[in-house]
Amino acid sequence: MTATPVPPNTASRASAVPAFVRILVPAVIALALGAFLTWQFLGAIHQRKLDIKTEALRAKARACGELKPTPVSQALGTFPITAPDFVAEDVDGKPVKLSAYRGKVVFLNFWAPWCPPCIEETPSLESMTTQLGNQPDLEIIGVAHEAEWAKIRAFFPKGTGMTILRDPSGQAGNIGKAWGTTKIPDTYLIDREGRVRYWFENLRQWDSTTALACVRSLLDETKRE
Repeated sequence: MTATPVPPNTASRASAVPAFVRILVPAVIALALGAFLTWQFLGAIHQRKLDIKTEALRAKARACGELKPTPVSQALGTFPITAPDFVAEDVDGKPVKLSAYRGKVVFLNFWAPWCPPCIEETPSLESMTTQLGNQPDLEIIGVAHEAEWAKIRAFFPKGTGMTILRDPSGQAGNIGKAWGTTKIPDTYLIDREGRVRYWFENLRQWDSTTALACVRSLLDETKRE
């Protein structure tokens, strides 16, 4: 008589695995999967924020192009280019170097109180100064082609938030000429590294959305070490 084989006691083997292990392993797998999916989700959100920020920076940079800057100066060359230093005079008669503002974004405007287009442009400059004046890394400088401080002061009867300097050569405008400025107003945007990035010949509406975005695009740039 042949003996009938007895099948393995699978129930006994299963019961040999501790209950906490049977519970713990699936829980660990679930936690690991959840952590992975969370990491993926947060990574996607972070990347999306970076993409939005990058696009915003590009949009601001495009704003400068929309203002139609002149790309090449016969005096300075093709922009961007290191800003030539100069010495102008402050309201107290003290010499001030442009290089003293290195590390800041500099909005440099050549103008004169006797210049009709400058007079037309000034309200938008004042408005821009009011809107961006809380930026510690921004210096808005107006270099006047004028021999007398009395006439410059009279031009701003209520004062101004801009930093006003005077070209020692007066109406000759030798500082501006060295930069390639033959007609005023002229504006140069200089980054924190001291490079002239944009040159805008003639007047602009500086408190427009586009102009403000252009200036902010330089402020948003990180200073290179």
